[in-house]
Amino acid sequence: MRINIDDMTVYIGDKLIDLTNNEFYLLTLFVNNRNRLFSHNEIIDTIWPGEMPVSRRTIDINIARLRKKLGSYAEQLVDRPGFGYGYVE
Repeated sequence: MRINIDDMTVYIGDKLIDLTNNEFYLLTLFVNNRNRLFSHNEIIDTIWPGEMPVSRRTIDINIARLRKKLGSYAEQLVDRPGFGYGYVE
């Protein structure tokens, strides 16, 4: 997987993965902080700071969509109930 921050693109092999802005921000948050888990509140404060209230369900939906798009890399995007979400190697 290749992530280009400047043009907000993600490639798996030669295939461009079509991510929404929020999916891209989530992925880069997790990949840049590998092996760290983020609570829902930490994710909200980082991805949606100062915006209208964001529900936990919004996070769950964005992460579910991201997992579908990541193919085999989705296995590294983990959810540990009671701890949070993260990207583990």
